Amino acid sequence: MLRCSREGGSGPEDAFLFLLTNFNESARLWVRLQQQSSIRDRVKREKERQDLRVLVGSALVRMAQLEGMTVEFYRTQALPAILQQIMACKDTLAQQYLLDCVVQVFSDECHLQTLDLLLSQTANVQRGVALKPVLVNLLNRITSFLQGDPEALPKDISVFDIFRNFLESQVDAAILAYSGGSSGTPAEPPSGGCMDLSSLLAMQVAFLNFCLALFPSRVDYVAQILDSAHRLLSMTCQRASAAVTAASVAAGGSGGRSPPSLAKLRGSGIAELSASTVEGSYMASAAAVTDPSAVHLKPLPEAGMDALMDLLAAPLRVLSLQVLSIESYSPLLDFLDVSTRHQVASTMVSAVVTAGMPLSSAESLGRFLTLVSPLLRDEVLNGKRLEEETGEPEETEAAKRQLQQMAMLVHLARAPDTDDYFNLLLVAKSKFSEGGPSKLRVLLPPLVVSACRLLPSVLERQQQAEQRIEDVTMPAHGGKKICQFLHATCLELVQISAEMAFRMWLMAAMAADNACEMVGGYEAICHEFLSQALVCFEEEITESKRQFAALTEMVGCLSGFVRRLDRENYDSIASKLTQHGAKLLKKPDQCRAVLSCSHLYWNAPEYRDSRRVLECLQKCLKIADICVQASTSHVSLFIEILDKYVYYFDQNNPEVTVEFIQNLVALCAEHCRFAELDKEDDVMKNFRNTLQHLKRKKQAEGGSKYRGLDLSIDI
Repeated sequence: MLRCSREGGSGPEDAFLFLLTNFNESARLWVRLQQQSSIRDRVKREKERQDLRVLVGSALVRMAQLEGMTVEFYRTQALPAILQQIMACKDTLAQQYLLDCVVQVFSDECHLQTLDLLLSQTANVQRGVALKPVLVNLLNRITSFLQGDPEALPKDISVFDIFRNFLESQVDAAILAYSGGSSGTPAEPPSGGCMDLSSLLAMQVAFLNFCLALFPSRVDYVAQILDSAHRLLSMTCQRASAAVTAASVAAGGSGGRSPPSLAKLRGSGIAELSASTVEGSYMASAAAVTDPSAVHLKPLPEAGMDALMDLLAAPLRVLSLQVLSIESYSPLLDFLDVSTRHQVASTMVSAVVTAGMPLSSAESLGRFLTLVSPLLRDEVLNGKRLEEETGEPEETEAAKRQLQQMAMLVHLARAPDTDDYFNLLLVAKSKFSEGGPSKLRVLLPPLVVSACRLLPSVLERQQQAEQRIEDVTMPAHGGKKICQFLHATCLELVQISAEMAFRMWLMAAMAADNACEMVGGYEAICHEFLSQALVCFEEEITESKRQFAALTEMVGCLSGFVRRLDRENYDSIASKLTQHGAKLLKKPDQCRAVLSCSHLYWNAPEYRDSRRVLECLQKCLKIADICVQASTSHVSLFIEILDKYVYYFDQNNPEVTVEFIQNLVALCAEHCRFAELDKEDDVMKNFRNTLQHLKRKKQAEGGSKYRGLDLSIDI
C-alpha cells in the first residue's frame, strides 16, 4: 500500500484490496480463536475474539467510507469479493455477524442495486446461520430510506419481485424439508440458507410491513404475501400435526401453551374502510386446507404464533376491511388456537369500532361478522368452555366490553339506500343468532334501535315514490316489513331479558306512533307493541322494584310520546297501568305509581280527562294515609302529592281547586309536626320550597286564583 502511494498509482481498487486483505486475515484469525479456545483460557480468548470482532467490523466500515466506493464499484467489485470472503469463513457466528455488518455499514443506494446478489448468496451460508435478523434489518433499512426519499427507488428494479422470489424459494425449501418428516420437524435440519418456520413467518411480516409502508394501495402485494404464508402453514403444520400424540389430541391440541401476546395487535387502528363488494373470504378456508380438522392440531411454536399474529395485524392497520377481499386472510386464522382466535376477533372489532367507519356493504359485514364469530359462540377448549379454561368468567369487564363493541358494530352498519340498510340489519341479526342468550341480551337491542331509526326514512321514501318524485323508487322493504322485524326481534328478546324487551317494545311503539303521524295506518301496530309491553310486564317482570321502574317508563312513553292511538285503546292501556300501579307490593310504590299515572289523563291534549286526574290524586291520598299510620317516615308522600296538586292547579285543571290545596297544606303541616321532623330534614326543606312557590304565585300578577290560600303556617 505504501509502495503504491509513493508511485502515485493508488486508487480505490488498491485501497479496497488492501482493506479486503486486512478484513480476510482478521476474519480467519477470529474464527481460529473460536475453534482453538480451551476451557482453561476461555476468558482470555473471549476478550481477544471480541477485540478481533471489532477489528473485522472496522475493516468493513473503512471500505464503506472509501471515496471511490460508488454504487457501481460496490455492485461489480466490492460486494462479490466481500461475500466470497464471508462464505469462505465456514463459521456460523462469523457469517451471521459479517452479513449483518455488510447490511449496516454500506449505503441504502448500494443495497437497492445489489439485492439480487446479496439474497442469492444467502443460499451458500453454513447450516445454522440465522438469516432472519440480517434480512429483517435489510428490509427495515430500505423501508426507512424509501419512505424518506420515494424517488430513490430505481425504476428498473422491482424490489417487491426480488424479495418475493427469494421468500418463495425459502418457502419451497422449507416445505421440501418438512415433507420428508412425520414428527413435526423436518426430515433433515434445514440446509444452509433455509430458514425455519418461525423465521420465515417473521421474514414475511417484515416484507409485509415493507409493502404496506411503500405500496399501501397495492392490495395484490399483500394478497401474494398472505397466500405464501398460507401455503407454508398448510403444508408444514398439517404434516407436523401427525406428530401430535393422542394425549395432546384429548387435551385439545393446545399443548399447554398460553396465548401469545397481543400487544401489537391491540395497537391496530383502521385507516380506511372499503365500501366495495368483496368476493370470497372466510368459507375459502375449507377448500384451501387439505385437512381442516388438522389445523387445530398443529404444533406451531410460540415464536411462529407471534409472527402469525403480526402477519394478520399489519394489513388490518392499513387496509381496514379490504383484507376481506384477500382469500387467504381468513384461512390463516384457522392456524390459531381457540383462545388466540377469540382475542384476535376482539382486537379486530375494537379496531373497527375505534375507527368509526361505516359498514355499508352487506357482503363485507357478513364476512367480517363471520371472521369475528368466536366472540359470538361459546368456544370449547380442552373439553371446557373458553371462560372455564382460562379461569375468566363470561361476565368479566373484558367480556362485557367485547360484547358492547360487537353491539356498536350495528350502529356502524348503515347505508344511504333504505333497502341496503335493512339488509345490513338482517345480516347482523342472522350472525348474532349464533350467540347464546348472554350474547343476544346485548346484541339484539341495537338492532331494534337501528330499525326504529330506519322506519321514518322508509316511510319518506314511500311517500316520495307515491308522489312520483324523479329517481325515487318504492322500497323493496316497506314500513310494515320494518315493523315485522321489530316485532320478531322483541319477541326473541323477551325470553332472554324481559326488562330489555319491555323497553324495546316501548321504543317500537313510539316509532309506530311517529309512523302513524307521517303516513297513517300504523295505529294498530302501535297498539300491538304497547299490548306486548303490557304482557311482558304482567308475565315476565315479577320483582316489585323492577315493576315500579317498568311502570314509570311506560307511563312516560304513553303520556309523552304516543299521540295517534285510538281513544278507546289508549284509555284501555292507561286504565290497566293505573290498576297495576295500585297493586304493587309496597304501599309507597303504589302511591308514587298512581301519582305518575295521573299524567296519562292530562299530558296529551288528545286524551285529557281532568276527572280521572283527580281520581288518581285522591286515591294517592288514601294510600299515603295508610302508609303514615304504619310509619311516620312516609310523611314525604303527602308532600309529593301536594306538589302534584299544585302542578295540576297551575295547569288549570278544573277539578283541582284552591280548597284542595289549602286542605292539603294544612294536612302536610300537621303530619310534619306530628312526625317531629328536624327543620333541616329533606322532607321539611321540600315542604318549605313548595310553600315558597305558592307564596310567589300568590304575590305575582295574575295570581288571583291563589288569593284564597292561607299560607301563614308555622313549621
